[in-house]
Amino acid sequence: MASEQFDYDAKTEVDILSVADAIRSSHRLAPLTDEARELRRLEYESYRWECRQRGEQRAFEYRERQAEAEAIARAEHAADNSGS
Repeated sequence: MASEQFDYDAKTEVDILSVADAIRSSHRLAPLTDEARELRRLEYESYRWECRQRGEQRAFEYRERQAEAEAIARAEHAADNSGS
């Protein structure tokens, strides 16, 4: 398939529109700017930090529930043994 050559210095509206149409139909995203790349990196770091925080919070809550369950089990065991 032969590629069409464009005159990027053209001043006519038809030539300019054909260049714009070719760009739109290329099905490729424009490359990210340095600022956009940095913003994505910061957003990704923030997301990962939030995930770590949620994981730590869940682990803390799990340890609390386990400690509470163990305390209840010990108290029940002590009550059973003292009543005998």
